[in-house]
Amino acid sequence: MKTKITLLLMIIFTISITAQRHQGLGKNRNKNRIDELEKVKLIEILNMDEETTLKFFARRNQFKKNKDKKIEERDNLLENFEQVILENEVDDKSFYRKSVQDILKIEEDLVDGRKEFINSLDDILTEQQIAKLVVFEFKFRKNIRDMLFKHRRRSNRN
Repeated sequence: MKTKITLLLMIIFTISITAQRHQGLGKNRNKNRIDELEKVKLIEILNMDEETTLKFFARRNQFKKNKDKKIEERDNLLENFEQVILENEVDDKSFYRKSVQDILKIEEDLVDGRKEFINSLDDILTEQQIAKLVVFEFKFRKNIRDMLFKHRRRSNRN
């Protein structure tokens, strides 16, 4: 069953990559490819059956949607704050303090949301699977960062 799911996801992954190549979606295409690869690897590493996979990804997708909203909110706040700083529009020190606190609050909400997500998985995954998930996510992000850094370094040499 696990191999069927993995095979199905790999086929979907390949089809979506091919379709996106033809659409020329740029950064979104790369992000989608990474997301699909991450899903396939997660299913493999966590050794989930079909029902568990569906429940897990439904909950994970909701978490990611909430996280993306918070990140967008933070990024918008940072962009506006940067403009104010660059243009020296405000002399009120309390404005700066409040703006920094607002940004830190969103960062805190992101961490709290991740904690809630991880803690909510104990009705779907075993403790060992949750531990594997935490380690996998850390290593996966690190590997992606390292690959991007190496790619940029190679691009700068040329």
